[in-house]
Amino acid sequence: MKQHLLIFTVFCLIAGCSSKTSLDDFRGNDENNGKNAIVNQFAFNGYTYYWQDVYRQQYRYGNLYKVNIPDLEKTIIQSKIDIAENMGIPGLRMQEGFFRQLAAAPYTVINNPSVDELQTAFASASNILVFADRTSETGKKLHAKNKHTPPNLNSHQTKAADYSVLEAFMLKNGKKTLYVVLGKQEQTDAFKTILVDTERVLKEYDLKRGWFGVETLIKSVTCTPGNPIDLIGKGMNEGNSWFVFDGYMEFLAKDETANQVNEVKLPIVTDAGYSPVYGCEDYDGLQVQSMFDRDSWLKFAREKKGYIFRDVYNEDKKNEDSYFDGYFANTGNARQINQDNKPFVIRTGSLIDGTINNMVLFNKKGDQFNRAKLWEAVLDRRAVAVAENGIIMGPDLFRKAMQLLLLDRVYIEEYFGDRVNLTAVTEGY
Repeated sequence: MKQHLLIFTVFCLIAGCSSKTSLDDFRGNDENNGKNAIVNQFAFNGYTYYWQDVYRQQYRYGNLYKVNIPDLEKTIIQSKIDIAENMGIPGLRMQEGFFRQLAAAPYTVINNPSVDELQTAFASASNILVFADRTSETGKKLHAKNKHTPPNLNSHQTKAADYSVLEAFMLKNGKKTLYVVLGKQEQTDAFKTILVDTERVLKEYDLKRGWFGVETLIKSVTCTPGNPIDLIGKGMNEGNSWFVFDGYMEFLAKDETANQVNEVKLPIVTDAGYSPVYGCEDYDGLQVQSMFDRDSWLKFAREKKGYIFRDVYNEDKKNEDSYFDGYFANTGNARQINQDNKPFVIRTGSLIDGTINNMVLFNKKGDQFNRAKLWEAVLDRRAVAVAENGIIMGPDLFRKAMQLLLLDRVYIEEYFGDRVNLTAVTEGY
């Protein structure tokens, strides 16, 4: 026993004195547990050189790197508040899917009923749209059942002295549905008008979503990703049914792109141009480097039976309107786009810039949609331009209808199949 203990003691001394370290004993050490970025919330609701409401998440990494990302949920809620104000109904809070459900089946309209009158009405109707004052007995009873109130963002609109909420929501009881609109009389009247106009627009027109002035640079040294076929696939995934290309020298591919689309029988319309001229029968002889002034572009557009557009200028240049067929829309000139009786387009740009801007054209029911109908809708102002953050521009009838559908969300997503995500891939040439 003593001999074994002596051997063990000697072994321990030899092992303890060894300077060799085994790599098998080392382990990884992640002190930050993967959480390297610091996040702060930023919000501003007020006036700088215009009224604005900003909600951001500010990320810092390694102290020096910093990036601002919009707080998506709050920014979308604020965009709905802005849309309601632009519609002429500040304070409108509509439950998503309200219009989608309302438009799906016949309904009975009742104005300012008592509680007993409203309950009795369901004896002869399954779907009732009720308009009521929020301060009435009926209004208070129905308001207490509304479970779809958005969070208070302290937006600048809520600080106005005459700010008032207009609620639009649904209540279910088996197969019976009550569509509730609660607010002041002038609010409910305005909302009722927009509902009727939207139903009429959808009955008389098909919605044709598209990208105008979208770039691929197919016939030049490519400085932006995507060829026309790739871009068409991405646009169709968003519900597009038409494209007007205007990358540098893209007009040279006008017929080529149209032939490729027809070859595979895609249900879309294509055209091409070069800012500021679009819609020409052909672009033979166009040398963009030699188009130095307005008159050269005007001459080319008229000879080729095309259309010429320009930016919205100040009032002192109104006399130049007669030379042009329409405006290039932008959010800073939304008032002129909405009110002036002038055609307009909004340019989409390239894939690398996000293809955010789009247009929706209103094509008469029963009419085959083609290149001629595309331009007919643009020139007749049967169109809206949609910019970042859901800002919609165009004539009142079409603009407010599209704003209502955007607030509803469900109807417009189903219309364009937005929840179905399809990716088209081009291999080789």
